[in-house]
Amino acid sequence: MASTLMRALAILGLAVSSAFASLPTTTIYQSPAMLPFENIAVRASGELLLTSVYSPVLYSLDASSGTLTDVITIGGGATSLLGISEFSADNFAVVAAEFNATTDTEVGGTVAIWHVCLTGSTPVATNIASLPSSVIGANGLSAIFGSSTVFVADSGSGTIFTIDMSSGAVAVGVQAAALEPVGQLLGVNGLKVSESTIYFTNSAQGTFGSIDILPGATLNASSITTLGTLEDGAPSAQHLFDDLALDTEGRAWVAVHPGSISLFTPNDDQADWVQTDAIVGDTDDYDVFVVPTSCAFGRTPSDATTLYVTTDGGQVVAVDTSGV
Repeated sequence: MASTLMRALAILGLAVSSAFASLPTTTIYQSPAMLPFENIAVRASGELLLTSVYSPVLYSLDASSGTLTDVITIGGGATSLLGISEFSADNFAVVAAEFNATTDTEVGGTVAIWHVCLTGSTPVATNIASLPSSVIGANGLSAIFGSSTVFVADSGSGTIFTIDMSSGAVAVGVQAAALEPVGQLLGVNGLKVSESTIYFTNSAQGTFGSIDILPGATLNASSITTLGTLEDGAPSAQHLFDDLALDTEGRAWVAVHPGSISLFTPNDDQADWVQTDAIVGDTDDYDVFVVPTSCAFGRTPSDATTLYVTTDGGQVVAVDTSGV
């Protein structure tokens, strides 16, 4: 989730040229209104599902044609959609809330987890669970695919909630100092599940880490491990980790404000993963991405090595990672 300041800087950043990227990039969509995109999920069909903190509409982007369409509007008074993840084939969990643009937070008591079913000819959205009224920073979401369990990050309190998409039960999965915010910066932000592990970013602390998923989909703070840290300066409103994606080789691709992607590679069972700059910009870091917010890999044979990146400047950028 990006701040209002970052959105203003993003608009100015569109004027920056002299692009450099260490991997080939193609902008496949630019919102004419510069609608900020918050999160992305990819359907098996190849369509990209996009959310925005400034819209209750779930969007679909055809990656080949660049055509954006509305899928469904989430009700219940929501004005904002955030994290999204597929928990079973063409069934998606989505964070929805009323968003206060003045405070850059969600309105307490409005945050809910919705089920968007795309298995039929007509999309159906159902409110599954409400988060506690104290939650004003629900953000990243990731599911254990093939189950009813999804995890939701609350960036404001350093908590990961566990949601049962069948029963609607909400529980605190884990709350820990390693997940907490610092000052006005968001705490735990992006989440991605891989087998028995949740990988996460903490924007305020500038960390990329992991948490073991124990039997019964339970989490334990003692298993939290820091795998990498933010480079090129301390975390700030202009420079921080956002969401992430995992590839088939077990590497993590992390969106970094104001305009880069960091690649973390496992390092022979050592705690620290090897960090490299997969995509970098110029000195202002706006030439390739205008504040990257999230990313996800394609799911068809033709784009399995393509990383799709959403930005706060209304872009969707395709990154060719086949050479890495």
